[in-house]
Amino acid sequence: VSVEAGHAMIGQAVSDYFTSLFGSGSIKQAAQQKIVDAVKKTGEILDPVLAALHLEGYHYLNPPCNSDFPTNPTCQYPKYPDKSLLPPAGPPKPLPPADCTCGSEWVANTAANIVAGFEQTPASQSKLVSKDAFHDVSDVRPFHLPHIFEPKPGTACTDPAKCYINATTVSMPIYDFKDDFDTGLWPVTASEFRTKFKSREALQQAAGLPNVNYTATDESNTKICQSINQAAYDWALKSASSKARERFLKHGQPYVFLEDKKSGFGVTGPTWIHDALSYTPSKDKKTVEVQSHYFPLKNKNLGDVPFIQTVGYHYCKLLSPARAMEWIYVDGLKEFYGTHDSGMEILM
Repeated sequence: VSVEAGHAMIGQAVSDYFTSLFGSGSIKQAAQQKIVDAVKKTGEILDPVLAALHLEGYHYLNPPCNSDFPTNPTCQYPKYPDKSLLPPAGPPKPLPPADCTCGSEWVANTAANIVAGFEQTPASQSKLVSKDAFHDVSDVRPFHLPHIFEPKPGTACTDPAKCYINATTVSMPIYDFKDDFDTGLWPVTASEFRTKFKSREALQQAAGLPNVNYTATDESNTKICQSINQAAYDWALKSASSKARERFLKHGQPYVFLEDKKSGFGVTGPTWIHDALSYTPSKDKKTVEVQSHYFPLKNKNLGDVPFIQTVGYHYCKLLSPARAMEWIYVDGLKEFYGTHDSGMEILM
């Protein structure tokens, strides 16, 4: 609808709301039904946004848990390595509530399976159960590292087709400090996930696949993080309301995903932590190029080594499905639509 019509509809909704509270007789009943219908229409538009925020583990929907001091009994996140080179940090004050968010559902249920890459292998029927936890990936009090708990480190499944793998990941969502100003001018979702996975090599070795080639699976594989980020964007496009999707495809700046860029070492260690997920508009601004940084580490002894030997990891900078959804609904429209377009329409 046009801006003018949208304003009129908002005014009518306000009028209907007060009539539903203070009116009488059939007029009140009619107003109440209008409010019910308006809420339903709003849900059709915003339900995909809420679903995306839940997949992210958005911190304003529910505070994140701290797996070092578990308070949510449903998380069941096993600690690894649960060791520290310095005295461990004490519990947060206050402790997270009992219904805190364990980690990112997107990372645990979708991204981890993409990293494993079992499709088109004899392990395609194996089952990977992954749990994610939110932590600062720089934290060493204690360390927080992804781990394969089953099969036990040093062992592998004898039949890849019937393998059960129990593993963990660690994610750190990054939020823009400008959101604290609450102006509505900047994105509110995570700009990236800093996520630590067990490597594809380690997962495929655990599944019992023979002759896993680290160079091919991880070291020179510039498409693992890219594939996860493409999947997040594809999910958001598919899940967005039909009106939001049509508007974005007509007026928005689509994301284009580049192959991953390998991070190196700096004076303080791997540069991956601060090598941010990049969003680069094309010269004509018709698209935005998204590129992840990755950091792989070769596996050893099927992971049966002391934790200080960093083996069998693949770190990614990930696009949150909520950031992708927010781009489709809001920020991806700003360049060629919104206040730039005199024919702007309100999504109703």
